[in-house]
Amino acid sequence: MRSARPEYSREWPCFRGYNDLQIACNFNCKVTCAVVKTYIDGNWGCWLNPADIDAPGGTTTARVKLWKADLLSMPAGETMHVADVDVYVKPR
Repeated sequence: MRSARPEYSREWPCFRGYNDLQIACNFNCKVTCAVVKTYIDGNWGCWLNPADIDAPGGTTTARVKLWKADLLSMPAGETMHVADVDVYVKPR
């Protein structure tokens, strides 16, 4: 994910990231996502924009948010793999 950065709000510590995905499909579809966390405890959320893709495909942006992160559960270091995003496709 790109742009993983802390945000300062009542939900601190909060991090957001995003990545563009190319979807190829031979039918009009709806895409959804789910976060599979690895190390960091907290509240995770993910969404895709746009969520509706028309055939033959297009680009969607996957956005992930982690808020109220338990920073003490993170391993030491600046760069780490913190989560995976599963993407699901269904006809609409």
